[in-house]
Amino acid sequence: MMTANSIKAKDFTSERNGYSQAEVDSFLSQVANDYAALEAENAENEEKIAKLVEKVAEYKEDEDAIKSALLSAQKEAAKILSDAKNKAAAMVDSAKSEQRKLAEQSAAECEKIVREHKERCAALIKENTEITESKINALRDAYDDERAAYDELRAEVTYFKSQLTSLYQEQIKL
Repeated sequence: MMTANSIKAKDFTSERNGYSQAEVDSFLSQVANDYAALEAENAENEEKIAKLVEKVAEYKEDEDAIKSALLSAQKEAAKILSDAKNKAAAMVDSAKSEQRKLAEQSAAECEKIVREHKERCAALIKENTEITESKINALRDAYDDERAAYDELRAEVTYFKSQLTSLYQEQIKL
């Protein structure tokens, strides 16, 4: 392929006070062929450049779409994270509330059980106290009866002794 310098440096032989027509025609033919090749290459390069510009535009659109999608994804991720934190906080609050409620219910149930057992114990103590007092009263009555029988028997023994002593003394006097 010819260059601009080779075209400028080309010397034509003079023939009858002019250039050789065959050399000039050959040179022009070669220049024309090279020029046609350059035009074709230039057209091909322009087509490639147009395609590349189109691809760059597509990539730019894709980049914008990706940036937009990334921004949307970041916003959505932030929203999801915020929602998850809020939901977790709500769940923790709910669990704490449920725990307090269960603790209060358990405390109330324990108090009820303690109260019922105290009432039952008080009833058993009262019942056993009544039974014990009844037995004590029965024992006192039995003691009083035995004491009365003892006193009566003692009185009889004393009376019998005095009678016997009197009889002995009368017998002795005789």
